[in-house]
Amino acid sequence: PIFYQVVLNTSWTSIREYMLEINLSKQYFNNKTLRITVEINAIETELVSPEYPRVVTEWGTNVTITANFRTVGLVGINGSGVTDNWTISTITELGGGLYQIELNTSESLGEYILEINAAKQYFVNKTLLITIEINAIETELVSNDYPRIISEWNFNATITVNYRTASGSLGIPNALVSINWSLSVYSIRDLGNGLYQIELNTSISPREYVLEINVSRQYFVNKTMLITVQINSVDTELVSDDYPRIISEWNFNATITVNYRTASGSLGIPSALVSINWSLSAYTILDLGNGLYQIELNTSLSPREFVLEINVSRQFYTNKTMLITVQINSVETELISQNYPRVVGEWGKNITIEINFRTAEGHYGINTSIITSNWTLTYYTISEIGNGLYQLELNTSWCAIQEYTLEINASRLYHSNQTIKITVQINSVETVLVYESVASIPYGQNATINLKYTDLAGNPIPSASNGSDLITVNFTHWVSYNDSLEYPFSIVVESLGLNQSDLLNITASKPNYKSQSVLVFLTYRPKFTSLTNLNETIISLPVDESTYILVFFNDTDFNQGIAGANLTFYGYNNLSSTDLGLGYYRIDINATNVVDAYSILVTIQKFAYLDNNIQFVIQIKEWVDFTTATFSSMVQTAPIDSSATFSVLLEDDFTETYFENINVFYSWDFGTGNLTDNANGNYSLVLNTAGKPPGTYSIIINATTQDGHLLVTQTVTLVITGGAEVSWWVQYSWIFGILAAILAMAAGYRIRNKWRERDWEKKVKHLYILTKSGVPLFDKRLGGITTADPSLVTSALIGISSIVQEIVDSKRVLKTIDHMDNKILFQHGLNVIVAVLSRVDLPVIRRKLVQLTNRFEYYYKDELATWKGDVDAFFGANKIINEFFPIEEYIKDKEISSEWIIENLFTLHGLSSIVTLLTVQLGLKEPKKIAEGTGINEKMVKIILRTLQDLLVLDSEYNLTEKGKLVIALYNKKKGRYLNILKLAKEKEDLQ
Repeated sequence: PIFYQVVLNTSWTSIREYMLEINLSKQYFNNKTLRITVEINAIETELVSPEYPRVVTEWGTNVTITANFRTVGLVGINGSGVTDNWTISTITELGGGLYQIELNTSESLGEYILEINAAKQYFVNKTLLITIEINAIETELVSNDYPRIISEWNFNATITVNYRTASGSLGIPNALVSINWSLSVYSIRDLGNGLYQIELNTSISPREYVLEINVSRQYFVNKTMLITVQINSVDTELVSDDYPRIISEWNFNATITVNYRTASGSLGIPSALVSINWSLSAYTILDLGNGLYQIELNTSLSPREFVLEINVSRQFYTNKTMLITVQINSVETELISQNYPRVVGEWGKNITIEINFRTAEGHYGINTSIITSNWTLTYYTISEIGNGLYQLELNTSWCAIQEYTLEINASRLYHSNQTIKITVQINSVETVLVYESVASIPYGQNATINLKYTDLAGNPIPSASNGSDLITVNFTHWVSYNDSLEYPFSIVVESLGLNQSDLLNITASKPNYKSQSVLVFLTYRPKFTSLTNLNETIISLPVDESTYILVFFNDTDFNQGIAGANLTFYGYNNLSSTDLGLGYYRIDINATNVVDAYSILVTIQKFAYLDNNIQFVIQIKEWVDFTTATFSSMVQTAPIDSSATFSVLLEDDFTETYFENINVFYSWDFGTGNLTDNANGNYSLVLNTAGKPPGTYSIIINATTQDGHLLVTQTVTLVITGGAEVSWWVQYSWIFGILAAILAMAAGYRIRNKWRERDWEKKVKHLYILTKSGVPLFDKRLGGITTADPSLVTSALIGISSIVQEIVDSKRVLKTIDHMDNKILFQHGLNVIVAVLSRVDLPVIRRKLVQLTNRFEYYYKDELATWKGDVDAFFGANKIINEFFPIEEYIKDKEISSEWIIENLFTLHGLSSIVTLLTVQLGLKEPKKIAEGTGINEKMVKIILRTLQDLLVLDSEYNLTEKGKLVIALYNKKKGRYLNILKLAKEKEDLQ
């Protein structure tokens, strides 16, 4: 037979019966059909649990049950629907048919049936019943104080119990705790985590008590504990720092302090009963608090040893007794002195020695003692000052200059005797020899030194004669004495000639007085001088001319002229000098043929006199600047066949005479010629018009010196008219010529002004800023050129202005003062007047004046509003002036003054520049060392050093020049003013 196997998959069918029809066929065989009923049933399952049939748990503890839903063949069924009948539970599928059920047991205590149902499609549903028994939590009550606690009376007894689970030892909080204590107050505190503290007041009769403690809480097993409470009397101790012996001196109270306290905890026991066995003298017992008791015994007894018994007791405390030996001794003393071991005194002066006789302990002075000494050389006195102090005063007038041993004895009943030995040293009287400082002495003059010879108190040591008995000197000298003067001794020392210095050794001595010597350094100096220019400071002269100035060289020490000095000139070569005698010198000046300005420094020297110098300026100009030409007429009209005469007066402004013997010639369209010399500077020209056509002609007239220097060049106009009627334009052609000349002059004036304004800064000589009343607030001069005192200048300017206003009866202010080649230009502001001394009056200078005035008044508006006379507040105006008058750039080749240098150093670098200069004077030259010594930045030091070299204060090797020494001398002289100025400038800067 042939078998066919039909395999049916039932995974996609429902649970029921089906009719399976199987058809078989083959060629040549009959077909057959077979019908078979196929019944598909659910898979047989089982639901099991290891916790089945009962679970016992404590209240509040979650119960975990594991159920296994599986086929009979033990294949776990996943994805099943598992439910239970518990109020609060969670079901978790663990896989492999395992399901975990967690039950919350916060229910009432008792037994419960848990029903677990498991179901899944195509599987047989299953139910499992498990008994859940919930019991109260098992507890335990424990205490470290069990079974007995011992406490002292009046000390609270503290018991701590722990109410906790028996399994896991978890503390049970919020429990109900009760005790059977009704004898005194108590308190129960829940400390948390199952700990409870019971504090019992033990102020009851000392004995044993049984304390019953009950603890309960819902769902927890109640617990009871019995603890024996034993209350004892307080154990005490009695201690003292004075135990076992106290030593006291006679008549000094003995003080004993005892401490009655608990043995445990050392707490003082107040209000106790203290008694002693002392009946020999008075005593006191004082309760100091906190268990301290002070016992004070009167020790006015015969010195020996005593046994003091101290008893202390208090109810509920153990009594205590202490024995202390009280030893009473005689009073121990000491004898001291601040003068020990040696006192030094001067002959003839009383020596005072102070001693202190006192107790060794406590240092209490012992009065009414017996004091004796061995001083028998002269008389002495002993005085009791009080509080154990005694003063001995020894007379030394009959003693030799030597050392003595003074023995002092002190004694008193019931006190130990004492002796002190002090060395008394008697010396010569200490003296002082002081001389009045001596200034440098001019060469050839005798020196006078004033001295005083005194003791240290300043009392003069008298001379028995004229002072020569006390004073000796190592030079030829004369001594005089006058005790009414502060310096009674006067010594005149003969000068030894022209030494630079002499060293005097002056000695003063007298018996019983200490000799003194002083060294007096006499320095001789050149005589002080002054050099005065008796002429103008600025001298103008034409090219190739000569002039002179007079100077006076004066000895200011004796106010007499100095002849025979040597003059040296710097800045110009064509100078020479002549000694006129009596200190007067003439300096001859020869001009070159080059127009220029020179700043001249003249130094004058003579042995034994201080060098001096002056400065002045030479301005060499063309002759045209010194020529005044006055023409009788600039335009003339003459007909044909007639003549016209032009005349001119030529004045020499340099010599203030007329020009004579000069070349004056003319040229015009019809030729050239010379003008006629009519004497006294008058020259004339007669032009013949015969044969000349009518018209307007320009005649150029030139005047020169014999050596060819141009004095003046001027153009005049001649209009020649015809005899017959001529056209109007011919008749009036001269007018057109004049108009053309005027236009040319106007254009020339503009060009000339532009040309004149070139280097206008060089033409500004001095600038003044003054108040309306003429007080100078600030002035600025060109380099080191010396001018008059600014206060004199500004006062004169205000005076001239007022006089002019009165003369012309006008309230208009003065704008210009014109004096030949010097102009003074004014600009009036609200509070100040700014004036400029200039060689020319230019529009550009006028504009700068207006701008400077406005800027100055705005910058210093607060200072001007409250000004009370302090001109230092305007010291910083340099910075403002340089904005409009930058004349600093044009004075580099001029000699500059020390004051100008200091002003600019302060403006540029402040006080740092002066500090650097003073440091160089001390010998430091390297920038790094200067920076380290002054604290100034090294980079800034280098900048300042370059500035000092530019100003010729230092040379290339950083050595001080003569100019540098003058700068330092001026700064030291006016230091206070410069520092005040710097402070004001800083305050002004901070304010802005």
